[in-house]
Amino acid sequence: MEEILNTLGHFGTYQKLQFFHVFLLSSCASNHMFSSVFLEYEPETRCYVPDIDDNSSTSLNSSVSLNDYIPWDDETGKLSECLVFPSAPARDFDNASLQMAVQCDTWVFDTSYRTSIISQWSLVCDKAYLRAIARGLFMTGVMLGALVLGSVSDRYGRKKVIIVSALANAVLGITLAFSLNYTMYVVLRLLLGVTCSGIYVTSFTLVLEFVGTTKRNSIGMAMSFPFTVAVVTLTGIAYFIPDWKYFQLAISVPIIVCLPLMWFIEESLRWLLLHQRTDTARLVVQKATRLNRVCVPESCLTQAQRRLSSHRDDKANFLDLMRLKCVRLLSFNLFLAWFINSAIYYGISLNTSGLGGSFYFNFLLVGLVEIPGFLLAMVLLEKCGRNKLIVTFMIVGGVACFLVPYMLKVNTIATVSIAMVGKFCISTSFAAIYIYTGELYPSVLRNTGLGASVMFARIGGVIAPFIMMTSSILDALPYIFFGVVAVVSALLLLLLPETKGRILPDTMSDIEEFLLKTKRQPASPV
Repeated sequence: MEEILNTLGHFGTYQKLQFFHVFLLSSCASNHMFSSVFLEYEPETRCYVPDIDDNSSTSLNSSVSLNDYIPWDDETGKLSECLVFPSAPARDFDNASLQMAVQCDTWVFDTSYRTSIISQWSLVCDKAYLRAIARGLFMTGVMLGALVLGSVSDRYGRKKVIIVSALANAVLGITLAFSLNYTMYVVLRLLLGVTCSGIYVTSFTLVLEFVGTTKRNSIGMAMSFPFTVAVVTLTGIAYFIPDWKYFQLAISVPIIVCLPLMWFIEESLRWLLLHQRTDTARLVVQKATRLNRVCVPESCLTQAQRRLSSHRDDKANFLDLMRLKCVRLLSFNLFLAWFINSAIYYGISLNTSGLGGSFYFNFLLVGLVEIPGFLLAMVLLEKCGRNKLIVTFMIVGGVACFLVPYMLKVNTIATVSIAMVGKFCISTSFAAIYIYTGELYPSVLRNTGLGASVMFARIGGVIAPFIMMTSSILDALPYIFFGVVAVVSALLLLLLPETKGRILPDTMSDIEEFLLKTKRQPASPV
């Protein structure tokens, strides 16, 4: 297979067109990964007061007289969102009267900034937990998509999974805007999460399989930019479209526009040869040679097909991640690293409220800080190698997490700065581990392994908010946890081999031989 890529060119015109197609589709799908920030935005809220509000009121009446009807919440420093005095104005009540306050069942939301499902279906107070369930179910969909569709694409092809996922993503995205109730919303979001994984994870695998070794790191890193593109796109759309339904329609339009690109995506040549689709593989090579203006001898194709078809392990599935001891240990190590990177990534991202200023600017800043990390990784991956880069940035990111609680005692600027250093480092290692994982697993198991890794990453994303909640026990606890697990995971990664400049393994025999050969040669830290 590498002989074909060496002759064809590591990143010629053919590969550039294929990359352009899947990059656009992945960017469109990534819109839905971050859209919950705006779809589930929590507006200013208070209890409805009949004597002050009328049925058509949609604004937050801040008149002093509200203090006579709604108790003050010392923890939040504003009027209570959930309690109201049951009778006439309480201006003459003493402190003991707070015990007389009862739960209200109607609220007034400040929708002057933007609307969301929170204000649409009153997901506050005793229904506030439904917000977490909504995000959790979306991440569950992403996990299921990464695991199930990863195996499906290894068995039935990358192109089919991308096409079906993109079509479903477009339909579900539009339908979501017309959700009639909360149940319909979360079910559609769950299914949307499945399709997002089907597009992005499979596209990433496809990219790794059609570029040569000299371009694999830079092109693999470039596949991290769809998330940044999504952050910038969402910020602009959300700023100009404050209504959540129209916002959802707007972020679903791009993938509809890009749907025609699906028919120009070619199946992975590695996958075709591995599954003995020789005739189709020959057509792909012919198209690639015509666009790249080179000539690939028929002998290269025949030799690659013969080598791959001589192995009978082309029916690999998720269980093969656990079948061989060396692959099992490899998988556990990678799963832990993915879990930790994701937990820290989302943990820091969800704790940016201390930045102050514009809500939209803060969201944009969190995304833009990743760009220098991606660019730095593109340079260092080739110079330092994959393993060393990931280990180093995870350790530095972990140390930054340790320092955040101490910076809280200094000032806000110091706290935000060190938090952004942590985000920068974790963003870099998170992007690099995509490439590292794709290079470690063989072609027959690559998308399954990558999908399973993404599944563990999503688990980390789901529990990140709960880890941050431990700050109620001890302010520094979540950061201490992030720091410890980041360093431990980084040290465990030193047991895995370096993949820089190595030929991608195609079969289970290849990866077994590779791991056993490098077992006594662990990577060393920078």
